[in-house]
Amino acid sequence: MAAADHANVTFEVDEIDQRSRSGWSVLVRGLAEEITGAHRAELVERTTATGVTPWAPGEHGHWIRLIPQDIGGRRIVPGQLLPASGDAAYP
Repeated sequence: MAAADHANVTFEVDEIDQRSRSGWSVLVRGLAEEITGAHRAELVERTTATGVTPWAPGEHGHWIRLIPQDIGGRRIVPGQLLPASGDAAYP
C-alpha cells in the first residue's frame, strides 16, 4: 500500500470470449491515492457506499482511487486475431 500511494500506476481490465474470439480491454494510467479519513467526508462516504466487495480473501481495510491521466482501450473482434496455434493460444 505504501508503495502505491501517490505513485503513477496502471490498471487494466479485460475480457475475452474464447468461443467467439472477441473481447475488450481497457487500460487506465494515473496517480494512485489511498482514500483516508483525511479526505473530504463526502468522498469517503461515497466510496464506502459503493457496496463493492473484494473477491479475494484477507484484510480489506484500504481503498485506493486512481486519478486518471490517460485512458485507452480496444475491442477485439472476430477476424482480427491471429488463428489459435494450440491449446495455450487463448487460455
